[in-house]
Order: sequence, then C-alpha cells, then structure tokens
Amino acid sequence: MNKKSYHGMSFSTKLILFFLLLSGIANLVIGLTGYLVARNQLSFKGEQILQNAVIQAIDLIKCEYDKVQSGAENEDVVKEYIKETLIGPKNSLLGTRELTSRINLGQHGYFIIYDSDGNEIMHPSLEGQNVIDVTSMDDEERLLVREQIKAAKDGGGFTYYSWVLPGSERISEKISYGSYYEPWDWIVVSTAYLVDFNQSANVILYVLVISIVFFILLVSVLVIHYVNKLIQPIIAMTNGMKKVIVHEYTAVEKGNFRDELGILIDGYNHMIHSLRDAERNIEEKDNFISYLAFHNEISGMSNRHGIEQYVEERIRTGCTHGFMIQADIRGLKIINSTLGFKQGDKLLNLIGHFLSTIEDPDSFLAHTANNEFTMWSENYSHEEIVQTVYETRKAVKDFVSENGFGQIIDMHMAMSVYPDHGANFAELYETVSMAMKESKDLNTLELCEYHDALKEKVQNELAMKRYLTKALEEKEIMA
Repeated sequence: MNKKSYHGMSFSTKLILFFLLLSGIANLVIGLTGYLVARNQLSFKGEQILQNAVIQAIDLIKCEYDKVQSGAENEDVVKEYIKETLIGPKNSLLGTRELTSRINLGQHGYFIIYDSDGNEIMHPSLEGQNVIDVTSMDDEERLLVREQIKAAKDGGGFTYYSWVLPGSERISEKISYGSYYEPWDWIVVSTAYLVDFNQSANVILYVLVISIVFFILLVSVLVIHYVNKLIQPIIAMTNGMKKVIVHEYTAVEKGNFRDELGILIDGYNHMIHSLRDAERNIEEKDNFISYLAFHNEISGMSNRHGIEQYVEERIRTGCTHGFMIQADIRGLKIINSTLGFKQGDKLLNLIGHFLSTIEDPDSFLAHTANNEFTMWSENYSHEEIVQTVYETRKAVKDFVSENGFGQIIDMHMAMSVYPDHGANFAELYETVSMAMKESKDLNTLELCEYHDALKEKVQNELAMKRYLTKALEEKEIMA
C-alpha cells in the first residue's frame, strides 16, 4: 500500500521531498561547519586575549617593581595601584573590588594574583583568602588553583576547569592563563568563561537553525518555480563557508528573494557579518594590547619596552657609540597630590607632545616611567650632546609654559655612555638610573654623568640597608 502510493506520487512531490531532504542535510552540514569554525576561531582568539592580557599585566608589574627598587615609589602604594589598574578600586566596607579594568576579558572575565601558597593577593571578592585547595566544579579531585600555579611556574600556560556562571546556578567552562613574576612571588592569572568568547558563534547557530527550520517548512510550495534559482545561492553559501576557514567572509547577494531562501540568505549573511565583526573586534583588542606593550598611554610616546627594542636593534646592527640620557620631572608627585592627576597628566601630555615633534634621525625618545623620559642619541660628540640636552630641557620648559601650564617645572638630568658604561640596554639603563639617583641626592639641575664610583656607592648603600635590617631583626640596635 505504501510502496504503491510512493510510486504514484507526482514528480513535483518527489522533487520537493528530495530537495527538502537534500537541502536539509546540506544546510545542517554548512551550519555545523560554520558554527564549529566560528567557535574554534573565537575560542582561539579568546586564548590569545587572555595570554596577551597577562603579558601586559606582567609588563605593568615589572615597571612598578622597578620604581620600588629604585626608591621612587612605596611598595604598598605600588601594589595597590597595580590592583586598581588590573581589576578596580576596593570597597573598604565589603572587601570586594569593582571590575573597572580597561583590558576587556569578556563579560565575566577578570585578573587574579596568588602567591605560591595559594593566598589571594588580588581577586574581585576573595582577596586575602587562601584557596590552595579549591577544586573544579565538575571534578572534586582537580585542585584548580594548584594547577594554575604549576602552569604559571612552568613558564606560563592555560588551565581549563568549570565554575558557576555569575548571576545563575549553571556550571560553565572556564579558561585561564597564568604566568609567574618571581620578584614578588606573584602568580598572575587572567580568567574568563568560554561562553563569553563564543557568544557570537551561538548567535550564528541560533540564526542558522531558525533559518533552516523556516526553509524546510515553507520552501516546498515554491521549489518547482525556484529550483534553478535555489541552486545558485546555495552553492554560493557553500563556497562562502569554505572561505570562512581561511578567514574570508563573503556575503551572498539576496536578489529578489523574499521567501524562505531569503531568510536563509539573511541568516547566512548575518553569520558572515557576525564573524567578520567578531574577528575585527578581537584584532582591535589585540592591537590595543600590543600598543600598550610598547607605548605610554598618557603621553603616546614609546615606553621602556619600545626604547629597549630600538636600542638593542641599533647595538645589534653595528652602532659603536651612543648616549642614554634620562630626565626626571621634579615635583610631579606634588602636582598630582595637590592639583590632581588630571593636571599631572596634562603636563606629561604636553611634554610628550613636544618631544614627539623633535625630528632627529640620530635620536629616539621614550616615556619610560611616570615622571621619567629617556633619550638614546648617536653621532654626537660629548660636548654636542651635553649642549643638546640643556637646549632641549629649556625648549620643553618654554613649551609647557607657553601652552597654559601654570606651574614652573624643572628636571633632574643624567647620562651614561655606550659602550663605556654598558654593553646593552639593561646595563645602560641601570647606570643612567644610578646617575639619576646621584642627581636627586645632590638636588642638582646639572647633567649628572655616570662614573664607576656611583656603582660602588649604591652597592654600599644597599649593603648598609641589609646590615641595618639584620641588626634590627636581631635586636643588636634599637629603632
């Protein structure tokens, strides 16, 4: 009975059934391929965001650590500044931190810092607690904090686990990336929910599923009239999905279709636009993180990493003689505390703007710390570079004054010479910093040049501090 009925069907009915079956299978394959490709790509980009965020955080910590080591900043103040920058200010009543970081880790992403014993150095809500034995929600045998610490100390790595999604009772997959900063025994971790990175892929899946359902339900009454037209856009979408794998996103012309095929094309194009937008957003975030890695956000100038890269390249390519000059703005901390950080930032911005306009192919200028600017110069004699330094300082002061900054400023200045005082950037930066310390100790506005006695002086001071600290601890002397 059923077999006879099947053979009695009209060709159009058979064509409709065959087309519905074929198109349903094809669209499911296309949809799943697009969804999986989108999900994998977004997850991969999410891993990159987490890793780059930790790299940026470590760079920030290193910079602030150097300030503490140089005596420019108090360690407790610096650590709190790092926490406020990476997460946000602390509510003294609740003991929690508001998530206000400018680095986007997804809707629910944030930074964490542990020490090697699992104490929460920094956390939105658990700061000060020990979490060394916390386990993953999907496996009570997995000690996730220990895994994060081990991955960080092994050179940095990812950890995958499950946790409760904020605002719900649903257990969701999480990913974190950790790296170890040994001087402070800090394990710096960025963590986010995979769903935050895959939201665009889920939208694509929902749109595609809806489109396929509508297509299967409604296209049967139109297939005879539009079968030839149906083939062309389906092929175009199939080819478009193949291009998605190689990051090429090609939309399909909708033409005159206002039916189920039009819905399918709209869904496909929406998927393409979502993928393109998602990749562009991730690329912009990567570019922003890369920019912050080598530039000072306030002045827009290259930062310490930027000038380090430049100097190392110049030394590597055969530079035989050069000067590293450092200028430190006097009284910036007082300006910030009395007139506000906006006024301090205005001063830094004015100085950065002026220095950026200097056209000298033999010099490279950078904003290497909050109130510190560093210049690398070549092809100058000793007398010429000294004259240039004084002229530049005067020009900076005049520019700042002429552009509406009401406070009188001046600068400490220091210099070291390559290769006499260092064979690479790190050594030159260390020696010029010693010279800068001497300039500040003497409270002089003259250019202070590094000499070997400064290193011995700094070492003696450090040794004296160690001896005094030990004596105090052993109660050989009383404070």
